[in-house]
Parts: sequence; structure tokens; C-alpha cells
Amino acid sequence: MSPVEEDPSLKDMYDELITNRNYAMTEKIEGFLKTDKNYFVVVGAGHVIGEEGIVALLRKKAYRVSQR
Repeated sequence: MSPVEEDPSLKDMYDELITNRNYAMTEKIEGFLKTDKNYFVVVGAGHVIGEEGIVALLRKKAYRVSQR
């Protein structure tokens, strides 16, 4: 169970700290992917998981993503 499921009053803070940043970071990463350069992107674990995590957001944009 996520913290937001346990305490719905945390939703606004969670969205500000995690979800909104996931969308912003996904856009930044997509910009990297449109260049001919190589990039190494590191994000915290909380930004990788879930339906609105960076991996899922990139996959929704038809990018092939693998986690190692």
C-alpha cells in the first residue's frame, strides 16, 4: 500500500514531489533521446515505478525502455 493510499491527505505533496516531477523529467529525457548524443540518466527509485513513473511514461510515448 502506498503512503497516499494510507493517508489521502498526502496526495498533493506526493504529486508535487513525485508525479509532477516525473512528467517534467520524462520531457527532459525525451529531449535527450532526440539527439545523436549518449546520456546516462539517474533518477531516484520513487520516480521509476508505477503507472506515472518515468519508465511507464516513456513507454506510453512508444519508447522501448529496459531497466538494469
